[in-house]
Amino acid sequence: MLKKTIHLSHVITFVKRALKPSFREANLEHPDVKLLLREWKRLRRWNDRGNLVYQLVLPEQFRERALQGVHDNVGHLGFERALNLAHARFY
Repeated sequence: MLKKTIHLSHVITFVKRALKPSFREANLEHPDVKLLLREWKRLRRWNDRGNLVYQLVLPEQFRERALQGVHDNVGHLGFERALNLAHARFY
């Protein structure tokens, strides 16, 4: 778990810097880093009333639980609306 988190921390650093890393800079040996950098334009950050907010990237072991939470805890919105809500909150 810690090893995967370390790899994701590299991607977080790149997103905070707001510059896509070069291939040399990025640790492309790890599949999570490759995937996230391939989806660079979809990783988001935005300003919410003066606060910089970053989209949460969920490690794989938490994804099913997060989807269940979005569906069950928000009032059974249906599959499409729950999926759209999850996309807005997580990557």
